[in-house]
Amino acid sequence: MNITSNTNAITNCITATALAVIVEFKFVLFQLALCLFFKVGCCSTFPDLTNREFYPNFVRVSTPLDQTAETMVQIAKRLNALYVQIIYSSGFYGEGGKDALVATAKKLGICVANEIEVPEKSNYIAVLDKLRTKPSANVVLTFLRSHVGPSLMQILVSNMETDGEFHFIGSETLGTREQYLIPQLKGTISVAQDMPQNPSYLQYLKTKTPQPLDYNSWLLEIIQSRQRCFYPWSFNKSSSLSRECNHNDSLYDEENLLVDPWAPYLLNAALSLLKGSASALRDICKSTKSICPGYSDTEKVLRHIKEVKLDLWQNGSRLPVFDEKGDGNYGIGIYFINSSDGKLSYKLASILMCYY
Repeated sequence: MNITSNTNAITNCITATALAVIVEFKFVLFQLALCLFFKVGCCSTFPDLTNREFYPNFVRVSTPLDQTAETMVQIAKRLNALYVQIIYSSGFYGEGGKDALVATAKKLGICVANEIEVPEKSNYIAVLDKLRTKPSANVVLTFLRSHVGPSLMQILVSNMETDGEFHFIGSETLGTREQYLIPQLKGTISVAQDMPQNPSYLQYLKTKTPQPLDYNSWLLEIIQSRQRCFYPWSFNKSSSLSRECNHNDSLYDEENLLVDPWAPYLLNAALSLLKGSASALRDICKSTKSICPGYSDTEKVLRHIKEVKLDLWQNGSRLPVFDEKGDGNYGIGIYFINSSDGKLSYKLASILMCYY
């Protein structure tokens, strides 16, 4: 893939790349590093992207997964776990998380008794059989991809002999997702990147409604699927859609939050890039209308981007988006599944590596 010849007019970009394809994307970043190109990532957690020798013009809003892994092992140590087991997905996210967990456990003097890989579409009940080969290691650390975790965990807890047979500490793909709010997972701990949603963005989602003559039917199809309703002009009036959609049906439902938890990271990545670039243009070129030769000073432009402050908490306080290395400054939250009046929910226990 030769892209360098087509990037002369490009100065900035926002990356929304998943870790599963980050190896290919790292090659793209390396080629783009040869030209004037500033990159702000929203959601990538791959630790190698902190290396400024290879990615000098790259910053990200998210926190590297090695920091998540270190926090997970620290929690296990606080729970007096001498032995732990690790369940991880096949691929770069799971394997990178597993490697970080093993390295941190070794540093903290905790024995990793079992490393269980979970391939795509594997026999999930076999994972429980493998866990039971090391029953003394009942604290289990999970680095599972978001589409694998809910199904796997449902099968594990449904077949455990007791609710306390194993205790789980999960990464951000467990996070605060409602799919994990099941009685057998009460007390489960997650180390999550969970930035508050932007109220203006949520209000915008409420205003998006499909129209009969829309060329793109995506909006109609996603609302019908989420709200289980149908629009009069829709060809899909299957039995699973129980009623006609009305003005209250939108992409955002306050009772059932269906917004991607990574959405605020992407929004803040875009804002950081725009605000930082505009600040650099005003400082270097004395105008935001055009690029001057001095804008080729990559170090100076990147400094403007790294100095951006935003309302990450949605409480009116403007905080630095990036740390000195260019990684996300928001930090990570430690949650546990709590039961109150018979209702399960996530309760925030602590926040690490963030500004107040």
